[in-house]
Amino acid sequence: MRIVRGLVVAGLLAASMTGRAVADSDGLVLRAAGWWQGKASISSGSISCEVPALDTAIADGFFTMGIWNTFGEQTLQFPDRNSAFANPCGAYMQLWNSMTKQGITLNRINLTYRIAGSKRFDAVVSQKKGFPTACNTFKKSTIYAGARIQPNDPNVNPGSSGAPNVTFIQVVPLVSPSLFACLREQYASLPPDVFTDFPLVIKARASGIADNGDRFVSNVIKYSLDLRHLCGNGRLDDGEVCDLTSSGQPCVGNAICVGNVCIGDPTRGCNDDADCIGTCQPQGSVEECTCTY
Repeated sequence: MRIVRGLVVAGLLAASMTGRAVADSDGLVLRAAGWWQGKASISSGSISCEVPALDTAIADGFFTMGIWNTFGEQTLQFPDRNSAFANPCGAYMQLWNSMTKQGITLNRINLTYRIAGSKRFDAVVSQKKGFPTACNTFKKSTIYAGARIQPNDPNVNPGSSGAPNVTFIQVVPLVSPSLFACLREQYASLPPDVFTDFPLVIKARASGIADNGDRFVSNVIKYSLDLRHLCGNGRLDDGEVCDLTSSGQPCVGNAICVGNVCIGDPTRGCNDDADCIGTCQPQGSVEECTCTY
């Protein structure tokens, strides 16, 4: 009895400190249990994903990719269901409902961003609290959801997750195209000895409304996305056609002539491969790691 009373008192104390509703004896009502990914099937023509379940989910929580492109595929958003190199089947948030009589309808997931170790960029990028000042508009983001988590009741259909009170929500985008564009604008011009990579740390917190109208907010979980910038380092990386060391550098190697036409510019005829040499795009452009013919 002492233990039970202690837990109840602790729960009431937590409620008074946070100002949020809690269900009696249910502990932490809405629980975020980390990041997960489903099994992926990737071919040259398609990407299919299996929604995670408790017995098949693969642990997630950190990933690495290029801030411009990864192995030739342009970075648009993260995760990207159309890109094999942007964790297409990952970034699923696992959420639990501890209540036994009431379900919870998720209504939003709040995201906050910072760059770990950002002080090393203080001399070259205007920053505030671990984030570029120019990108402050994108430091926080909200994903609106409408999924329902059933109560923790063994008589309720467990659903595809394997338990009635558990759901997996893929947070798309975890990093938006707007944020990627702003980060590129701030860091693209830095030399590779200053910016080779940095971890973008993402804090996520879900909130929902119970059947009786009470609102609940989950604990915070973090995701770390390491963003690499290899353009302009003088070597070919991740499927680069060329690498810019000075504006207008000729592309490394030659394009391929097919049917007396240069691949990359089908309107231009050519007599041999030497006619297909192109030039790198200007440093800082979205096509920096490619060349035109």
